[in-house]
Amino acid sequence: MTPNRRFIVSLIGTNPLPAFITILKNCHENTKLYLVHTEYSRNNIGSRIVAENLKRVLEKKLPGIDIDLVECDKSDTRKIIGCINNLFNCIEESMGGSRGELILDYTSGTKAMSAIFAEKVLYANVENLNTYVSYVDDNQNIIMEDTNLVGESKAVQIRNVVRNLDISIEDVAEIHGYRLKKSMRECMDENNIRYIDGADSIVFVNNNGNSITADEVYLIDCKLAVCFKSKYLGKNEGIGRLKMELFEFKDKAEKLGGNRSIILYQSDCSDEEKKLLSRYLKRDYEFEMEKRLYFVDKYESFRDRVKNVYLIEGGN
Repeated sequence: MTPNRRFIVSLIGTNPLPAFITILKNCHENTKLYLVHTEYSRNNIGSRIVAENLKRVLEKKLPGIDIDLVECDKSDTRKIIGCINNLFNCIEESMGGSRGELILDYTSGTKAMSAIFAEKVLYANVENLNTYVSYVDDNQNIIMEDTNLVGESKAVQIRNVVRNLDISIEDVAEIHGYRLKKSMRECMDENNIRYIDGADSIVFVNNNGNSITADEVYLIDCKLAVCFKSKYLGKNEGIGRLKMELFEFKDKAEKLGGNRSIILYQSDCSDEEKKLLSRYLKRDYEFEMEKRLYFVDKYESFRDRVKNVYLIEGGN
């Protein structure tokens, strides 16, 4: 029996990963997807490119998926409400009097978009349409799902969700605009951690021809863990050079995996230097750098450190 018509609305900002997880978790064969991105203006670069990257990967993973890109203002209340009303009109027309479900992922929207969309969807009054809202909370590693239906609100562990989804390292890089320069085999260890099996350096490229090279890459609960060896190993360089190198590696990791990516930095710096580098790096960032930056000692393997990170992130 064909399931009820399902509609997924995802607010797209600079980080497409929450939307990617939520969509793959909730999609079935009778799903219509709306990717709501912000407009381009002189003061805002917009998120259409991010939405286009996500659309391209989803169409590859879910052949036949019906996806529309929807433009929305990032802060003007009147325009945001107008966008929501247009979406509801499209949804009602698609339902054609049958029953349906609407799931909103508001994780990556601007504050104004998220607040207005969440309220309007959660308390929508559309006949035969049940509505749900979803928020991916990386700090607690859970997906919070709420609805106006009694007893249906819940929180689920991200780790338990992504175990059932076939998400690869290249999928995560591709939704951020990068792909592997050459085909490389992905493997999975006993903890469901994906990694690329290759003796050579791992190179990713984007459509502009820019490349990023990493020594090893892992996928921990859908977060890319990008590993870099310091070029100053054994050279006893000052903290200034290490600081600049680490900022460069942070930038590369974020280009590949977004602002939730994990950075593993192998060097022979002292404990005092590690404290200073951590302080420099986390100064200007919202997401706790303690959960993203890990130092790897000179004789420690990246793989062992990744297993330790996995346990820190929640273990089995």
